[in-house]
Amino acid sequence: MKKVHAHILCTTLALLSACPVQADTVLNDGIAFYKAGQYSRARDYFISAVKKSPTEWQAHYELANTFMRMNELPQAREQYTECLKLSPEESIAKLCGQMIGYIDHASGAKPFGPTTPATPAKQPPADASQAGHIPFRHRINVVPPQFDHPAVSESTILTVSHVLDTLPPNIYEILDNGGATVNVSPNITDKWPDMLKGKLDAEGLHLAQDAARCYDKDVYIYERKIIPNTTRLGDEVFDSASVTNVLYHELGHAVDCCSGTFTNTKEFLDVYQRDVDEMSEEMRHRLWYYTKPGYTGGREAFAETFAGIMGANGKDTNEVRSSFPRLKRWVLDRFRL
Repeated sequence: MKKVHAHILCTTLALLSACPVQADTVLNDGIAFYKAGQYSRARDYFISAVKKSPTEWQAHYELANTFMRMNELPQAREQYTECLKLSPEESIAKLCGQMIGYIDHASGAKPFGPTTPATPAKQPPADASQAGHIPFRHRINVVPPQFDHPAVSESTILTVSHVLDTLPPNIYEILDNGGATVNVSPNITDKWPDMLKGKLDAEGLHLAQDAARCYDKDVYIYERKIIPNTTRLGDEVFDSASVTNVLYHELGHAVDCCSGTFTNTKEFLDVYQRDVDEMSEEMRHRLWYYTKPGYTGGREAFAETFAGIMGANGKDTNEVRSSFPRLKRWVLDRFRL
């Protein structure tokens, strides 16, 4: 996902341990909804808290964390910046700075920090049709491990290779011509080790628990979760089916980017909104990540719809596929699938 999709770096325990308990009922109610994973409702309460006490950093910080969870990075950056202006305690100021740095990286504004150059998993064939052109299937970059992490397993590399080799020809051509890459690392902290310069909270940074991301046309696959309060990774590796599911979703984002970001066009958004409007309130709430207004929800709905068409079977895939019939038809027609 440029996801940052989406979405996302600060977890519930970080939020609660960093901020002292407030007497403000609105703030406490927002925290309760945040802990329950009801981020839209938490956001509304934190916005009310900010309006009520605009000069107190706690509400801005809580709201920023919630926007991160909802993959709304510009809004999160704005609130982290506001929090810093209000002189929070040192540990919170440091976290805000880290989050702002990460958002700037995710948005392409500037690098997050020094990185270890990735190494190609495969070399391009000697008879490449274009001088200097490396075919997409050979743009799988394996990131060397940091912090004594185990290296990426051969099985994960084979899974990624198989997905790229079996893409429909027209989809492959879009990603090939668009310069897309797939980067595989043990964990996000191997790709961006500076993330571990700050102390992780009890659950670990959200991205260090995640399996995949997409930034513009560059897809990232992560094999293991980080162990809370350490730099070590868990023994469990995301299995082939899980890697396949998330890879198809992130490739959907890369296809969008390589196609000129059509998910931000009126044509696409009109189709998307008609499907959202015809859902029940219960289903809109159930699929909140894919039904957020405009481009934010539309791009995620496209990526998961694309994944379903490609054969993914993630936790939301079937519901998204059945709840966005017009969007699905639009994708099938546009890409001749």
